[in-house]
Amino acid sequence: MQQFKIFILVVSFMLGSVITKAQTHYNSWFKTTIGYSFSAKIKAEVEYHHRNQSDYNANNPFDKCLMNAIRTMVYYKTNEHLQFAISPFAYFNNNKIILSPTDANAPKNNEIRFSAFVETQQQIIKKFFLQNRTGIEYRVYETPNKNVTRIRNRIALRYDASSKFSFLFANELFVNASGIPSLHLFDHNRIVALATYKLTTNLKLEFGYIHSNRIPKISNDLILEENFLFNIGITLPKKIK
Repeated sequence: MQQFKIFILVVSFMLGSVITKAQTHYNSWFKTTIGYSFSAKIKAEVEYHHRNQSDYNANNPFDKCLMNAIRTMVYYKTNEHLQFAISPFAYFNNNKIILSPTDANAPKNNEIRFSAFVETQQQIIKKFFLQNRTGIEYRVYETPNKNVTRIRNRIALRYDASSKFSFLFANELFVNASGIPSLHLFDHNRIVALATYKLTTNLKLEFGYIHSNRIPKISNDLILEENFLFNIGITLPKKIK
């Protein structure tokens, strides 16, 4: 715990040392997930992500394209308290974040990403669960930029209101571990509020909001992002033998 406090202090110091000014950006995130459970322990998913962003000096979160991505995920759940996950392949087609009038016409930057996660869960009181997810990502860029290793950690509190409704509140910190200047150790931080509604056992909807503080690797300016998200999750039914 003491080492974690020291780490947070170091990140906070470095964040304060590089910020020169802040801008607010508005985004909308959409995700469709199609999954299949091979057993009670093993599940595979394919995700499609589409994100839009506001234009320069505007606040319409649907104005310009920010990103399109395809990501594969494989989960292995050892028990109700512990789950491992890997993303053996993900492809991101990224547009530049629009911070000046010319950024909307900047060339896209393609990225291939490989990731691994471990997630723990513990019930603290009835209907309330404390979750922690730690992950590492290796990001390979099409441009001559250095590849980046990024570490992320999310602490979340989930409330299961019923068998259909649940709510999640979380904070997730992203830190660059390699391939980035030392002053950009801090990548971004997310504060998350998410509501999940299960229409059926095979279909769920998610609505949420994420507030992010971000420092792009090509800038020392802090970006404040207001992200509005909508996700659809589909689980394919198993074949009846």
